[in-house]
Amino acid sequence: MLRNEKNGTLELLLTHPLDPHRIVWAKFLAGTTLVAAALVPTLAGYFVLHQLGNPVGNIDDGSVLAGYLGLLLLGAAFVATGLATSARTDSQVVAFLSSALVCMLMYYGPSALGSYSLFGAGDHLVQWFGMETHFRSIGTGVVIISDVAWFVAYTFIALAIAMRHIQPGRA
Repeated sequence: MLRNEKNGTLELLLTHPLDPHRIVWAKFLAGTTLVAAALVPTLAGYFVLHQLGNPVGNIDDGSVLAGYLGLLLLGAAFVATGLATSARTDSQVVAFLSSALVCMLMYYGPSALGSYSLFGAGDHLVQWFGMETHFRSIGTGVVIISDVAWFVAYTFIALAIAMRHIQPGRA
């Protein structure tokens, strides 16, 4: 978002018959596609392990697929966070650092805070707000709809924040 604003292309994008929602969705889909493309080469390791198993194919395919789903959901959440932080600042450095900080805090923060037993019975609820809890669940091969829904909801909230801050009057 920021690069488009600095180069003057955000104003050009906003003057075309594209609403800000489409611009954000296009950037989000491009970033998520890049995450998916980065995961594709790692499939080679899966196929090697599949062939080296004794007997051949002695690998938990469901767990591997769930892990890839978790990585894709985590990547999409990180891309949405990057778009939201980028839309809120005028500096690329600040956008990067704030995005990295928000991603780190959302991944580790609630889990770490809930592990100190500060909230008594509410510790589990505090941990539920962190990405790590949901990613670990999916990463172990157990895909629970509530974990997938958490990532989808987080992603939509981050995209809504990005859409709110690139309204045509802002450019």
